[in-house]
Amino acid sequence: MFRPVRGNGPSLFAPLRAPARLNTISLLLQQRRWKSWTDRHRTVASGNYYEATTPLAQTLKDTGIFAAQAVRRARKVKKEEKDEKVVEGEPPKETAKGKKIGRPRKSKKDEKPKEEVKEEEKPTGDRTRVNIVDQDLVDDVITYLKPSLERNKGCDLISIYPGAGLFTKALDKAVEPRSHLLLEPDEALYAPFLEPILKKKGTKLIPKSGIVWQDLSEVLSPTFLPNQKEFDRKDLSKDPPRNDTLLISMNLAMHPKRKYMLFDSMSRMVVYQLLSSLRTSTLFQKYGQVRMLVWLPDDEKMGILPRTIQQRKKLAIEGELTTEYIGEVCGADSTLDEEGESAKGRSIRIRPKQFEMESIRQTLLRMREAGLATPEGRESRMMRHFLESGLPLEKPVPLTDEKAVYEKSFHKELDALREQYEAGAFDTKSAIYPRFKMLRAYSNWLGKRAEKLLEFTRKHDAVVEAYSQAFRAKKADNGADTEATEALFAKAKKLNEDYNRDCDSLAEYMVAQVNMMQDQLHAIRQPAHLGPLLLWDRRPYEPLPVKATDFFPNMACTLLDIQPKAMNPNLRAIGPGTNNAGDIFDMILSVLLQSVRDPIPKLLDQVWPGTAEGVMPLCDRLTDPAEGGSPLTGAGAMGARATNEPQLMQLLDEFMKWHFRPSYADLVGRLADEKLIDESTILADGEGTGALMGNNTMDAF
Repeated sequence: MFRPVRGNGPSLFAPLRAPARLNTISLLLQQRRWKSWTDRHRTVASGNYYEATTPLAQTLKDTGIFAAQAVRRARKVKKEEKDEKVVEGEPPKETAKGKKIGRPRKSKKDEKPKEEVKEEEKPTGDRTRVNIVDQDLVDDVITYLKPSLERNKGCDLISIYPGAGLFTKALDKAVEPRSHLLLEPDEALYAPFLEPILKKKGTKLIPKSGIVWQDLSEVLSPTFLPNQKEFDRKDLSKDPPRNDTLLISMNLAMHPKRKYMLFDSMSRMVVYQLLSSLRTSTLFQKYGQVRMLVWLPDDEKMGILPRTIQQRKKLAIEGELTTEYIGEVCGADSTLDEEGESAKGRSIRIRPKQFEMESIRQTLLRMREAGLATPEGRESRMMRHFLESGLPLEKPVPLTDEKAVYEKSFHKELDALREQYEAGAFDTKSAIYPRFKMLRAYSNWLGKRAEKLLEFTRKHDAVVEAYSQAFRAKKADNGADTEATEALFAKAKKLNEDYNRDCDSLAEYMVAQVNMMQDQLHAIRQPAHLGPLLLWDRRPYEPLPVKATDFFPNMACTLLDIQPKAMNPNLRAIGPGTNNAGDIFDMILSVLLQSVRDPIPKLLDQVWPGTAEGVMPLCDRLTDPAEGGSPLTGAGAMGARATNEPQLMQLLDEFMKWHFRPSYADLVGRLADEKLIDESTILADGEGTGALMGNNTMDAF
C-alpha cells in the first residue's frame, strides 16, 4: 500500500463525503498503519530537531546531553556498570557448549589512570528539556509583558526548570524580586548558565524538581518564603485574596514528550493540576491568587485556548471559570492555515476569515486601550491581513454579509495552476491537468457549500432577531404577557418551526456544518457586557510569532500568562466537609460535554431523571438573548458547548437548590453505572487524575 497523502490531494475530499459512502475500516487501517511516522510529535527524536542557530544553542549542543550522543553515553555507562559487577566477584554466566570464554578483565585498581577526563564525568541531565535560546525573542516577550509586570515589582519569584536561564534572567531583571528561588534538578548541567543570576542577593538554586509536589511542598514553606502567608481556604464565604507579591515561572516544554498515567504528556498533566489548584487553593494558590507564566509545547495550547467552539472542552472551560485571563504571550502563528500545509478539508479546525478578522479587531482595541504595541517584525499573519485591509478599528467586521471564506493553502496552488492553464502552459493531456481539475472541482464545491451556509445562517439570524424583539417587548412591559408580546413570540415560534423544517431537508453532513456555523456565530456575538465566549477571542494581546529554532531542541513553544480570579464559591466546595458542589459540577460538565451539538435539556436528563423539568425553567439565562442565551428549539437550538460562564453557574446554583437533588454518592453511582463518567473523574486515592492534583481533597498536597 502506498503511503497516504498528507498534503493537498484527493484526500481533501474524504471528510466531505456522506458518512454512508465512507469505507471507515479502510480509512482507519491506513491511519493506524502510517501514524507512527507521519505523526508530527512522534516520540523518537530526529536529528533535524537539533539545529543550533544561536551561540547558546551551540553551547547546549556541545554538552553532548542532547541528540543521539546521549543515547550512546547511556549505553556505555550501563555496559561499564555491568562489567564492574563482574570484576567485583560475581561469577560469570555459563556459556553455551563450545563457546569460547575471553580473558578476565583487569580490575579497575590495576589499570593505569588515564589523563583525559572520563566521558561519564561530564555533567549529565534530562535530554528532553527544551530551552529558550533566542535573545531577541526573550527581549520582545519581556517588552510585551513589562506593563503588566509592574504590579509584580519586588515580589518573591519562583522559577521552575529555568534551564539555560535566558528567560529567567530577563524576568529577574524586569521584576527585581526580593527573593528568587530556582528549582533546577539538573544543577551540574545548568549552574554555569545561571551563575550570573546566582550572584545576586536573595537568589538561591535548589536542586529539586518543581513538578514533584513532594519536593515543591518543602519549598512552599516559611523556611524559603518567610514573607508569604497562607489564607484560610476552608472558609468558602471569603474569596482568595489577589497576591501580586508572588510570581511563578516554569518551563514545562519537553521533546520528546513524556507520558504519565492517563496523560499523553507530562506537561499537559502539570497544567491540568495547576488549573485545578485554583479551585482547591493548593500549591501556589494557597497564598492567594498567584500569577503564573508557563512555557509549553505549542501544540498543547489548543486544549487551554481553543480557537473554535468544537475544541472548547473541559480544560478550556475550567480556565474560563477560574481565571481573569489566560494570555498567549508568544507561540506558533496559528491564526491562519499554515502556508504550504493543508487544512485537510476540515473547517472544524479553522474559522471563516471574517470571524478571525473580527477577533483580531477586538484584540487590537484592547491593546490600544492598554497602551500595548506589538514589536516590529513580530506581527502575526492575521494582524498583517487586518492592517493591510484598511478596515476601520471601531466598526465591527460584518460576519454574514458575504459567504464564509476559509483560508486554505491549496488556493495559492490553484491560482497558479489556473494562470498557467489560461496562458497555455499545459493542456488537458498534460500530467498536471488531473491535479488542476481536482483542485478546481474542490474549490467550486466549497463555494457552493458556502452559499448554502450563508443562506441558512441568515435564516437562523432572522429567527434569533424575532425572539430578541419578543424578549425586549416583554421586558418593556415589566414581564407581563400582553397581546403584543404574545404575538411576537408566536411569530418567532413560527419562524423557528419553518427553519427546523428547512434543516430537515439538508444532507446530514450539511446539517452538521450549519450547526457548527450557528455555534461559532453565537460564541463571538455574545452581549457586550459578557464579551466573546472563547478565551482566545478575549485575549489581552496578539501573540508574538515564534520559530522552532528559537528553542533548543528545535520545537516551537508557547508562553501562557495565567491570572486567577475570584470564582463562584460553589466551585470551591470540593471534598470532605463541603456540600460537594464543585465535585457535582465536574460530573455535570462531563455529561454536558459528551456531545458537541445536543441541547442542554436532553443532556441534563442524563445527569438525573427530571433534571431538565425541575431545573431548566429556573435558568432564564439559558434562553434570554440579552444574557447570551438562545430560546430556539430543534435544529436551531444552542449546543451545550456554547453555554457561557454565567449560564453554567446559574445551572449549578439551581441544581444545588433543587428539592429532588440526589446525594453526591447517588449521583456518582448512577453516572458510573451508565458509563457517563469514567473512574478517573471520581477516584481520589492515587489511581486517577483527580488524586494527582488534589482536586478531591482539602489537603494541600
